[in-house]
Parts: sequence; C-alpha cells; structure tokens
Amino acid sequence: MVATCKWAMNRSEEDLKKKLRGPGVGNKTWWSLVKEKQGTSCQDVIPPLTRQDGTVATSSKEKAQLLATLFAEKMRVEDPHLPPPSLDQQCEEIVTEVKVTQMQVEQLLRELNIKKATGPDDVSPQILKRCASELCVPLTTVFSACIKENTWPSMWKEARVVPIHKRSSRSDPKNYRPISLLSVIGKVFEKVVADVVCHHLSNNYLLSDQQFGFRPGKSTSDLLMLLTRDWQDALDDGLDTVVVALDIAGAFDRVWHGGLLEKLRAKGIQGSHQNPGSGGGSRAQI
Repeated sequence: MVATCKWAMNRSEEDLKKKLRGPGVGNKTWWSLVKEKQGTSCQDVIPPLTRQDGTVATSSKEKAQLLATLFAEKMRVEDPHLPPPSLDQQCEEIVTEVKVTQMQVEQLLRELNIKKATGPDDVSPQILKRCASELCVPLTTVFSACIKENTWPSMWKEARVVPIHKRSSRSDPKNYRPISLLSVIGKVFEKVVADVVCHHLSNNYLLSDQQFGFRPGKSTSDLLMLLTRDWQDALDDGLDTVVVALDIAGAFDRVWHGGLLEKLRAKGIQGSHQNPGSGGGSRAQI
C-alpha cells in the first residue's frame, strides 16, 4: 500500500512537471497549476465576514449585503451641478460618427477569449465566437442603432460583481475588491467604439509617447527600458536620481465623467457616440 501511494505521488509530480513544461502554457495556466499544487485553488469560497460592530455575517445573503454596502461606499457620486472644464480645441480633425461593419464585428467575435466569464445575461463568449459569421449580421444592426439613437441598452450596464480577496485576513470584508462581469456583447460594442477613439488619438498624436498603459503594442517592459535609460544617463553624468511612485486610491471609482467627456470633445471626439448615456442606470449583483 505504501509503495502504491509513493508511486501515485511520483506520477502526479511528473504529470505536473510535464504540464508546466508543455507548449502553450501561459501565465494564467501556470499559476493555476501552482495554486492546485499548493492546495490554494479551492480558497475562492468566502468565509464568514466580521462587521465593524463585531457581529459576523455567515449566510451567503448576509455576506453579499455586507460586501455590497462596502463597495458602494467606495463609489464617488458626481455633483450634477459641477460645471465641466473649459478646454480649447486640440485637434482640427473631428470624429462625429462611428461606422460599424459586419466584417469588423465578425473579427471581434472571432477574437473573443472563450475562457472569459459571462455577464448577467449568461451569453457565453464561446457561443459568440463559434457563431461569429451568423451573429455578426444582427449585432451590426444593433450596434449601429445604439450609436444612431445615442443609447446604451440597460442589460449591458448590469454587472455581476465577484469579490476577490486582496490580502491579509479573509474574514475582513475590507480586504476584498470587486470585479464586475459585464455582458460580453456589450464589451464587443465597447471595443467597436474604443477602436475608433484610439485610432483617432494615435493618428493625431494626442497621446503622450510616454503613456504605456492601456495602449496596444506597449507594455511595462517599454516603461522599464525608458526609465533604465534615463537612470543610466543620470549616473553617467554624475547626477542623483529620485524616483517617486504615485498611486491614486480608487482611481477608477473617482473618474470625473463630465470632465472626461469635455476632454474627449477637446480632442475631437464628438457626436452621439461620445456619451451613449440613455438606456437606464447601471446595476450590480453580488
């Protein structure tokens, strides 16, 4: 019996090594295998959470309500009476419309990652990808209508919020951050509009050449190369180098949407696609 157990353990070790060395093993797969080996892959279940008054939320409903309250407190509600900034026009070229083509939509559907989670509508990216040639026709019609009517369907604003543990005690609700799972179809529509906006900003040199985040073809490696070069130049010239790293707490939740829209207008992004705001408010389900 002991020999059989040792054989099984050795076999498991060898299988794991083969998986880690195998072709096509990306970062996500690698870390999943490591967590599986460490026995931490099953820690996604949220334990009882301790409230500020010392009481404990044990049921799924109680934990969801507690986390929902904490997440909502971090959200910043804008003052509707706050006037937008007055900015000068920075670009002569103006984007006033977004043209959606079936070819573009089909390509975006075929590029979907089938391993991504679904939103509240439960429409799987795998279905969208497999049926790209058939679904691109009606989706192109829907997307074009959304842009023309300046609307954003309420279903695409709904989110299924998943609490993700960040650090320290898993019983402290403050140690969780929300991940919003949105409709895959809604995200495809976002990509249609984003491609037009990014193309306009890049072609008209409206983005800093030192912005490496959220830009295709750029990464943290490019930033490190730039900084390393500057530091080396400073050392060669006998100068001191001081590095200051800044982080804005809850930056995404504190975005001033009125100011952001005005900045887009100043950079030539105008028309109905600039603010497709109608279609109901956003909702979240935890």
